[in-house]
Amino acid sequence: MQERIVRFVSENSKITQDNFRKLMTNVGELATDVGTILDGQRAVEEGIIDSLGSLSDAIACLYSLIEEGES
Repeated sequence: MQERIVRFVSENSKITQDNFRKLMTNVGELATDVGTILDGQRAVEEGIIDSLGSLSDAIACLYSLIEEGES
């Protein structure tokens, strides 16, 4: 199960499998054995997400991606 999660995250973000595993096992930042807790900016820096924003920003990005796909 853990490998499926690692593979899914690395295939759908910019973080490598190795870096994701390091975050998962960094005992200095573990919170009750659920993994490393990242704030939004750190998640961007690690490559797990592309950017921060609101729901409106996400919807605008979605529409932009749809328009790009149509051209």
